[in-house]
Amino acid sequence: MSQYYRMPPQNQNNDQRQTQQQNTAAPKQTMGKMIFKIALGAIIIVVGLEDLFTDFFSSLVMIIVGAAFVAWGLIPYLEEKRRQKTEETEKILNAKVPGFDEEDEAEKLAKKYYDK
Repeated sequence: MSQYYRMPPQNQNNDQRQTQQQNTAAPKQTMGKMIFKIALGAIIIVVGLEDLFTDFFSSLVMIIVGAAFVAWGLIPYLEEKRRQKTEETEKILNAKVPGFDEEDEAEKLAKKYYDK
């Protein structure tokens, strides 16, 4: 069992783990590849729609293949956008609030105002 599942090291912080995961992830899709896949899928769909009423089955197969090419081009792009948005949100949420750099300051202020 241990040969198939590798436990992550416990002494790494989240930034190191994220960097390690990004380095092992699949290479990013370039904009040119994305546009090519979507355009090819659109062309296949249009050709499939031309013969829709004469040869339904082959047209249906071409439409499905074209839709697969469009999805193959769009899904990695959308996932990358979602990942970037998630990173931005985490960055905003983890930012320190000015004046409350340490937890002790917040506790001191709470004691100061609640003890009155």
